Amino acid sequence: MKPQPASLEPSLDRGLTSRRLLKAIAHPLWALRNARYHWVRTISDSEHVFVMGPPRSGTTLMQSLLRSHPGFCGLEDETWFFFRRNYLDLRYPELPQEEMSRILRQARDSVDLFDAIANALMEQKGARRFVEKTPEHALCLPFLTRHFPRSKFVFMLRDPRDGYLSALRNPRVKSGSIPMYTELWKRSVAAFVTAQESGAKIELVRYESLCRDPRAVLEKVMTFLGESLDPAQLQSENYSKTRVRNQQGHQRLAERITDASVGQWRAHLSPEQLEEFQERIGPWMERMGYTADGR
Repeated sequence: MKPQPASLEPSLDRGLTSRRLLKAIAHPLWALRNARYHWVRTISDSEHVFVMGPPRSGTTLMQSLLRSHPGFCGLEDETWFFFRRNYLDLRYPELPQEEMSRILRQARDSVDLFDAIANALMEQKGARRFVEKTPEHALCLPFLTRHFPRSKFVFMLRDPRDGYLSALRNPRVKSGSIPMYTELWKRSVAAFVTAQESGAKIELVRYESLCRDPRAVLEKVMTFLGESLDPAQLQSENYSKTRVRNQQGHQRLAERITDASVGQWRAHLSPEQLEEFQERIGPWMERMGYTADGR
């Protein structure tokens, strides 16, 4: 039977809604001033690039490779832009605060605000495409494909067992339990499948393939984006030009791309842990090409 799209656990959904309502009641002025950003009317005509996927699936590497192209630019950190409740406190080191304040005053809603920030950065960098990377934006795909119809989406996918192992080693990733990681992996993949079946401009990129043949995979991605590969993109001194490489879990950005991290789950996960993966997301893993024995 075909795996069904995952949805928020009812208790989690209620909890999130309750917290938002409580915050709005406690801070009515804050809620009122943010209301216009959340009442979204804008349909963007920009051709942005959104990089997303389950946590620890290579989104940072892909963003770095794309930003190494002379025609691309983007913010270094994950923005969580379309999960924000409060847009009034937006601060980006790449933009002067005076300019950020002006953009906030003039934006009609969150989509218009995103476009304005992207345009300001592209003008500053002399770029023509804006790259945004937040793995969990995969959960916003219905909203993003509706409001950014000309943008394209790069969905990174990795064997969830390796992704989980990587998350365990990175204290900054808050999905370090098998139930939490597999739920997020499943929901992200389900969102991708739904978007793909609805005809969205979305490209699947396997982390394993990118590590084994970075040139061929990146060339395919650039073709999907309607651009040409620039040789500089694959030079480590270019794609490693990011402060993120100094953060725990991203040090390999400073190295040549290899497949050394592929398949490490075989040596580091116990039979009990592997069985739990099969119980929780076995059908989804099989559907996406990740078998129980990894062959």
